[in-house]
Amino acid sequence: RKESSAASDVYKRQVYYLEISSTGFLKYTIRFIMGALILIGTKEMTIEELSNSMKDHVPPKKAFKAPANGLQLFKIALNKYSI
Repeated sequence: RKESSAASDVYKRQVYYLEISSTGFLKYTIRFIMGALILIGTKEMTIEELSNSMKDHVPPKKAFKAPANGLQLFKIALNKYSI
């Protein structure tokens, strides 16, 4: 059996709700945002590390892409019309 990281263990046990609005996202943006929050919650990354990487426009040294299962898209708004 493969050993899992603390981040993946937290993901399996907990439910999180995060609402994000934007005019567009790059591929896997939401999964990396959730991954960073999980790493911060498990103390594998500090808020300062995430903040510095965002200011410098570079990926954090400890990047974690949250699994897609469980992530749900609830609404898409295009030109003031919701789908």
